[in-house]
Amino acid sequence: KVINFFDNTIILENGESIEADIIISASGLYSDKVAKLLGFDIGNKKILPFRGEYYKLKNEFKFLVKGLIYPVANPRLPFLGVHFTRMINGTVEAGPNAVLALAREGYNWKIFNYKEFTESLFYPGLRNFIKKYPLITLGEISRSLSKKIFINSLKNLIPDIEGYMLEKGEAG
Repeated sequence: KVINFFDNTIILENGESIEADIIISASGLYSDKVAKLLGFDIGNKKILPFRGEYYKLKNEFKFLVKGLIYPVANPRLPFLGVHFTRMINGTVEAGPNAVLALAREGYNWKIFNYKEFTESLFYPGLRNFIKKYPLITLGEISRSLSKKIFINSLKNLIPDIEGYMLEKGEAG
């Protein structure tokens, strides 16, 4: 645990000190909090936890996807949209959507952290995003709550895809 950082030196809780010209913090979802603990000025930047939900093609339908099937990206939009990805183990993922998670590690709708969720809600960047992209925001939430809507998005890439061909996948 870091207790102090100054002049390129990190002082650890056990008294040990580490000198460095460059510090790389690989703290993922908590990188904003770790940066503040280290005394870095990150301004008003904050990690917003978005969850990407996937479906998987059932084994008997994996033949439909031989590689990667992606939509043409629209550089004016923040998300790529759903796509099909053949994984190295041969499974085929379909998705993701992108929904605000209810906790930093909220990989489903059941995981809720009041403090983290309210931090996200009161972050001006989130409100600005929703104002700028209200239809995209509603579309992503709708895809999360309705398999039918999710599948209709996938049909833009493979028109013959049907719900019975898919099973729930992991979220990330």
